[in-house]
Amino acid sequence: MAVAPASAEMTPSAIAGVTAGLAERVVSLELDAVPNAVRRIARFALMDWYAVTFAGASEPAVTIIGDEVLAHGNAHTGTSSARIIGGGNGRPTHGSASQAAMINGAAGHALDYDDVHNALPGHATAPVAPAVLALGESTGASGRAVLTAFIAGFETACRVGTLVSPGLFRRGWQASTTAGAIGAAAACARLLGLDARKTNIALGLAAGQACGLQAAFGSMAKCLAVGHAAQSGLLAAGLAARGFEGAPDLLEVPRGFAEVYADGADAAAALADPPGGWHLCRNLFKHHASCFMTHAPLEALAKLRADHGLGPDDAGALSLRVEEHYHRVVLTPPPATGYEAKFNLRFCLAMALAGLDTGNPVVFSETTAKRQDLQAIAERIGIVIDAEVPFTAAQAELTLKDGGTATVTVDAGEPEADLDRLEPRLEEKVIKLLTGVPVSEVFDLIHRFGTIAALDDIGDLHPAVAS
Repeated sequence: MAVAPASAEMTPSAIAGVTAGLAERVVSLELDAVPNAVRRIARFALMDWYAVTFAGASEPAVTIIGDEVLAHGNAHTGTSSARIIGGGNGRPTHGSASQAAMINGAAGHALDYDDVHNALPGHATAPVAPAVLALGESTGASGRAVLTAFIAGFETACRVGTLVSPGLFRRGWQASTTAGAIGAAAACARLLGLDARKTNIALGLAAGQACGLQAAFGSMAKCLAVGHAAQSGLLAAGLAARGFEGAPDLLEVPRGFAEVYADGADAAAALADPPGGWHLCRNLFKHHASCFMTHAPLEALAKLRADHGLGPDDAGALSLRVEEHYHRVVLTPPPATGYEAKFNLRFCLAMALAGLDTGNPVVFSETTAKRQDLQAIAERIGIVIDAEVPFTAAQAELTLKDGGTATVTVDAGEPEADLDRLEPRLEEKVIKLLTGVPVSEVFDLIHRFGTIAALDDIGDLHPAVAS
C-alpha cells in the first residue's frame, strides 16, 4: 500500500480548518451510521488489544511502569475506578482512570503484537483503546458509548496520520504516539459528549503533549510512549471538559503540529473519505509478535517454504528486497534481548528458518536472542534495498535443495477482506495469549466483545480473567 506524499506547502491557507474538520467529525459520529462490517472490525480491534494487553501485563517494562505510576497515588480522579488488565496474583487490579490508561496502554504495546494501520503508519488501537476504556469505566459509560467513542478516536488518529504522512515518520517520530495521542483525545472527547469547540481544544492539548521517537524502538521506551499517549489523550479531553483553554486549530497553525512534526501536510487527504469509507476497513491484525516491517518478509519466507515443501534444514541462502525508509527500524545491529529481536529483520527470519513460531511472543526471549546458531543464520541473510518495492511488501529469493532458486513477493499491507475467516483466527490468537486462563473464561471474554454494544456498563466487559 503506497503512501501518497504530503503537500510540500505548509501555509495556513493550505491546511486551514483541519482541526475543526476533525472535531466536527468526532462530534457528529453516531454508531447507527457506522456500517456493520466496520463495527465488527472495531470489536475485533478491541478484543485483539485486550488479549495482547493481558499477555503483556507481566512484561518487565509494564511492571516497572505500574510500580512507578501507582506509587504516586490515585492521580487525576482520586479514586480507584478503572481496571488494570492482567492485575491480580499480588499485583493491583484497579487504579484511577489516568493510571489505568497509562499502565494498560503500555501493556497493550509491550509485546508489539497489537494491530497496525498504515495511515499513521503505526498503531491506532494501542493508544485509543486504553484511554477510552479507562474513562468509560470511571464514568459508568455503556458499551455502545465506548464503542462509538473508540471508532471516533481510531478514525481521528488515522486522519491525523494521513495529514502528516510520510514526513512525520521519516523525521523519526513515533506515529503511534503522536497521531495516537490525538486519537485518544478524540475518543475521550466523544465519550464525554464535548461540543465541537471543546473537542477542537482537546485535540490541540493532546497535540501539545504528543511525543515518541523511533530511536527508542527495541527498548522499553516504545511501550512507555504508547501508555503516555493514552494518558495524555485522556487528560486533554478531561481538561477541555472542565473549561481549560488552549490554542485552537493547533494542527494547522504556524509552528503547530503539522509544521513541527512533518515536512508537509495534506488536509484534503486527512478530511477525505478513505478507501471503504472508514479507516477501520484497512486495519491490519498481527500474526507475528514482531515489528510490522518484518511481516511481509516473514510471510514471503513462509510462502516459499510451503510452496516447495521445505523444512527447517532444507533451505539454503535467503535474500530479501525491501524499501529503505520504513525498514530502517528493523535493519538494526544484532539483538541482545528478546525485545530487540522483534526489531531485527534478519534475526526474525533466522528464527523462522529454524522453525520457531514467530506468532508466539514467548519465543522472543533473551535466551533466543543469544543463540549462536540463530545469529549465524541471520548473518547469512542478504538484504537488498529496492526503492521499487512498496513499504508494506517484500520480495524473497530462496536457494532450493537442487541448487535452483525460488522467488516470491508478498504485500502485508492488504487486510483480510473475509471477516468470517478473520474472526476465528483472531479468536485463536486470544486463546494463545491467555494461556493458563480457564477456557470457559476465555470464551466468555470473546463473547463479551462480540456483544459489547449491548453492555449497560462497560465495566461488565471484564470477565473473571481480569480480576
